[in-house]
Amino acid sequence: MEICEESGFFHEDFSKFRSDISDSDIRAFSQLENDEQRVRFVHQIVEDRYGGKLWNPVREIGIGKSLSKALDAKERGNSAFQYEKWQESLRCYNDACLLLPSKNDLEKAFILANRSAALFHLNKFDLALCDIELSIQLNYPENMRYKLMERKAQCFAALKDLPSALKYYRETFTALHVSNLGGEMLEKLMKETHKMIVSLDVHIADVKKYLWAPCF
Repeated sequence: MEICEESGFFHEDFSKFRSDISDSDIRAFSQLENDEQRVRFVHQIVEDRYGGKLWNPVREIGIGKSLSKALDAKERGNSAFQYEKWQESLRCYNDACLLLPSKNDLEKAFILANRSAALFHLNKFDLALCDIELSIQLNYPENMRYKLMERKAQCFAALKDLPSALKYYRETFTALHVSNLGGEMLEKLMKETHKMIVSLDVHIADVKKYLWAPCF
């Protein structure tokens, strides 16, 4: 039974999507463990069954793709982020993604990287990790990748996955060597990253000792 009679592209497309998915799809979705898996699951259905073209949100506001409008939205997101308006910055980065024309992969990589930071501050760690991966796949610059590796480490630390956090702090340290940073800033970040690596190493070792301690 329909519980909403609102009009608009979202309701039309959602109704189509909901009527097309099967009970087995719903059961599979219910068994997923986190937001990243759920996003990937729905994305795969849209790709497989609709060629990735089930909906097109920009049609709702009557405009097409525009690089200049996408960049404006990104800058609004950056401004909101600087004032710690995480939700507003997320909305702007979402708009930027929707407005960005295809074949602008590098710009999309930057937008996704920025959006991952907003998601991190909103405690959406699984979604932040997803954006980081997509940004890397779109060839986010190597000399800036230390930022994403550090954020990835922070996400895993927040999710209490300390071995993964340690792994990506180590990758942060490696990525710093190919960054364009120099002087005091590079030295400062390398010291901070090394400190996190040592701290996590010790903590993980202590946990292992506790878990494997003999019982008498």
